[in-house]
Amino acid sequence: MKKLLVLLLLFTSSIYAQEIATTENGKKVFLKKDRTYEFLKNSTAEKTKGEVKGMVTYFFNDNYGYKPDIGSEVIIHKVNKDSLHDVINEFQDVKSAIRLKKFYEKTGHKGKYYDDIVTSVLKKHNINEDKDYNEFCKNVISHVLLSEYSNGVIKLSVDGNGVFESELEDGFYEIIVKSKNRSSLNTAEGLNKVLNKIIEVKNGDTVNVKFEFDKY
Repeated sequence: MKKLLVLLLLFTSSIYAQEIATTENGKKVFLKKDRTYEFLKNSTAEKTKGEVKGMVTYFFNDNYGYKPDIGSEVIIHKVNKDSLHDVINEFQDVKSAIRLKKFYEKTGHKGKYYDDIVTSVLKKHNINEDKDYNEFCKNVISHVLLSEYSNGVIKLSVDGNGVFESELEDGFYEIIVKSKNRSSLNTAEGLNKVLNKIIEVKNGDTVNVKFEFDKY
């Protein structure tokens, strides 16, 4: 009621003029000659932020299963939707293909899905030998480092419940998580495993994501 009185007083004083006024909660409104009003495009009403909420777990053992990956590092940076290149996800595909290739070579048979899973993935990324794979790994390392030090980057740490969250403006983002408790021997990941997701935040919504670092 009090807010209405404030607006009515403003309307009364501006019947023959168009004015900009501020409501009690800080929002800018444009007062029209017909005694109506509308929020300005740059008002706080147009700047509602969304948020991302994430859960990060890691494989502990066969008996216990997965536990919260407490202390994992989270990197969030904005990306251009027209030039998205999901380097880390591609790396996960290649890493799986390499692992299967070595398994098939060790067992002496290629298996039913060898061409679909192994040959197609390695061919897609032009990986024919170890030096090609090492070069691919270097690109992943560069991407993580560039993301970590990009403009406007948000850095978080996974809490005691395995959770992280952050407010975000509308747009596309890449979320990179570096595990605290799952180590890796792969040069592209350094000492710890890395996962990522590409998300879109729009209309101030909440986006929920989950990261699981498996045993491999």
